[in-house]
Amino acid sequence: MRVYKRGNTWTYAFDIKVNGKRKTISKGGFRLKSEAEHAGVLAQSDSKKGIQVYKTVNMTYNQYLDMWLYDVYKATVKATTFRQRISLFNNFVRPVIGDINVNEITTADISNLLNSLVANGNVKSLISSVRAILSKSFNDMIAVYGYTQYNPVTHAIVNTRLIRDNDKSKHGFIISFEQIEQIRNFLLKNSYSRYMLFEVGLRCGLRFSEAAGLTWDDIDFEKKELNINKQLKSNDKIYSIVMDSPKFNSTGTIDLDDELVMMLKKYKLWQSEEYLKNGRNRTHIIYNYAKRDFYNYDLVFLNARLNGYEQGSRSYFNKIIQTKCNIPRFSYHCLRRTHATLLIANNAPIKAVQERLRHKRIDETLNIYTQVNESMKNKLNDILNGDLYAHSKTCKQNTNK
Repeated sequence: MRVYKRGNTWTYAFDIKVNGKRKTISKGGFRLKSEAEHAGVLAQSDSKKGIQVYKTVNMTYNQYLDMWLYDVYKATVKATTFRQRISLFNNFVRPVIGDINVNEITTADISNLLNSLVANGNVKSLISSVRAILSKSFNDMIAVYGYTQYNPVTHAIVNTRLIRDNDKSKHGFIISFEQIEQIRNFLLKNSYSRYMLFEVGLRCGLRFSEAAGLTWDDIDFEKKELNINKQLKSNDKIYSIVMDSPKFNSTGTIDLDDELVMMLKKYKLWQSEEYLKNGRNRTHIIYNYAKRDFYNYDLVFLNARLNGYEQGSRSYFNKIIQTKCNIPRFSYHCLRRTHATLLIANNAPIKAVQERLRHKRIDETLNIYTQVNESMKNKLNDILNGDLYAHSKTCKQNTNK
């Protein structure tokens, strides 16, 4: 048993096994350490005798969330994930079961909540996220606080036949050869940096935040390799932009094609000249969220003035392509899908594509990235002949400026 101080009061905690899994039982609010020790010994003894140690509390689910989210859950997830979960609770959970006492919430209540989301036309991924975070909150209510003895989410019944599939109109979109050339020509005339950001996304299949977080030491020009080890993303109000580990910790090293290596060398030289011309420093001090400290980073992609980060322009980047190039379904993530589809269309081994995209499970690669549309099939000969990555004379002229 453990006894420790939290703020001005004492807490006891000990571990038990529930369904073969270790769970922690704790209770706080004791004025004296001796009181916590005594109560903990009694509770642990009851647990060993098979006596239920869960307690009834006069607390609504909203009150529980206010405590659990900030005292327990926040420390276990990244800041962006935490904000997303707060939004899910505020928009979909609190209005429905927030005022019910935690000991009185039933499986029927959870089933009604989830089915109301189905009836309102919400997509499968959102409903799954709400169910998962609800289940997590009740599991911790059992294991950490001991406020209830069962999880009402476990056996909740949802009418799956009526759930609307996720909208893949953007993320599932594969851009055609003509659209690729159209985007290239537009970006070269407007922003060399964003043109290169586009090429890296298309040729390497990176997520936007991974591309935005690239530093020049991530690129090995001799080995023609790219090391993906971090991402640049927006955080909470303390630091607007931070470095962090990649999504799902999906680090890895991928090969670069010969033409992209030459393009990056030329781009780095151009960037160095721009730094000198504008009297700016190459490195930028950014807080590293994973390492909890500040570091200097020589970023590959910056804005036109070399004083702002591309991460902040994700929505702008997508919007200008959608409007200026008349591709309303475009998002940077569709470059990742297009990259994977082209590899598979050229008979690349599925396992190799999975490793390049850094998917944890191979079914992600199979289920999400392997639908080759008719337009891509028709362009297969052009792709095999290298036309996809060929630059028009206009493109080459602009890069030489």
